[in-house]
Amino acid sequence: GVWRAALVAGILLLLLLLGLGLDPASDSVALSIGLALTLSGCFANPLEQLTDGLIEGGVEQIIEDQTGVDVDVNGEGASLPDGFPSDIPVPDGRIAFSTWSGDVWVGKFADDKLSKITWRRYATGIFHGLGLKIVNEQIYVLGRDQITLLHDFNKDGEADFYQNFNNDVQVTSNFHEFMFDLQTDSQGNFYFLKGGPVNPGGRGWGPLSDHHGCIFKVSADGQKFEVYATGIRAPNGMGVGPNGEVSSGDNQGTWVPVDYIHFSKPGEFIEVPDLAHRTPAPTKYSPHLCWVPYDVDNSNGGQIWVPANKGKWGPFEGRMLYLSYGKSSLFAVLQERVGDVAQGGVVKFPLKFATGLMRSRFNPVDGQLYVAGLKGWQTNGVKDGAIQRGRYTGKSVTMPESLHVSKKGITIRFTGALDKK
Repeated sequence: GVWRAALVAGILLLLLLLGLGLDPASDSVALSIGLALTLSGCFANPLEQLTDGLIEGGVEQIIEDQTGVDVDVNGEGASLPDGFPSDIPVPDGRIAFSTWSGDVWVGKFADDKLSKITWRRYATGIFHGLGLKIVNEQIYVLGRDQITLLHDFNKDGEADFYQNFNNDVQVTSNFHEFMFDLQTDSQGNFYFLKGGPVNPGGRGWGPLSDHHGCIFKVSADGQKFEVYATGIRAPNGMGVGPNGEVSSGDNQGTWVPVDYIHFSKPGEFIEVPDLAHRTPAPTKYSPHLCWVPYDVDNSNGGQIWVPANKGKWGPFEGRMLYLSYGKSSLFAVLQERVGDVAQGGVVKFPLKFATGLMRSRFNPVDGQLYVAGLKGWQTNGVKDGAIQRGRYTGKSVTMPESLHVSKKGITIRFTGALDKK
């Protein structure tokens, strides 16, 4: 069968606020793709038994013919030698995104004005590809079943080997237990999220597994998998800060009155007792950075920190940004710490985006912010999908950048001088 797929994760649409301009990298994208069989997990699949090793041997031969490298493929994974070549040799500003319906695309810009983008499908058959991360110029994509490392051994621009990087997460038949986002910390560890088994209509849960409603951490080599935190409902996006801060949001529903922003600690319970995976169930949750009122954001996206890039993105270096899927919006996160407790709020950039915002990345070449998202459920976005660039124009920017709460009130500092009036 063929179905219509809406564009999902790529990277951001940005602000236009006294010095921030909006560039459409791709105004609206809808893809039609065919049903494809992919033997992910390095062929740890029932077909392996039926074919009695023929698939493994054939794959080994293909890789060795193309590369001249001895590779061992078996039901437990693939043994790749040290120094095996990367898929994309140099960071040249290309963009990669994955789709809900299972494709991975790579685009090359003709120039820094985005006058033309050449797209090529790099991989297909991923099970709901709602997270993608490029590490050492190799593409890792998160599906419902595993993290897949994509290899292009013959260098033709299409992945020809789908390596099971880690598939320790439990999977059930519930329609709503999506796996969200894919981030790394400074040590190379991977982080991602899994929602709870929400019932149709949004209230309550289907049968629970040990991994529903959790944040996960996977070691840089893919060998160690652990539950990092528990108690999240439908967290469409997270972030990892420059100092190892692990942030997440959530989607309003059972036990979640409105969205929130939370910084997690290892082993922590966050919000939803039914998904705490502990006995007795918790009776209190850890403090959130802030609650986000329903009329401000009804469905979260991911979070990202503006990198240290010599002012390429204006006065926001080191600041945290928050994406809204439901309101198709971008927010600056104002925060302070009182002891070990983070507190703060959000400020909306006065922009209307083309679609619900889900994922974002800063391009290491031009230093600008790219976002991507889709229109799949409740959102005020009007486009099926879009990737857009938020570019700093060099002009002055005046907006809130920090806050401080005291007994006398709240002090808000701005990025520039305010009009005396």
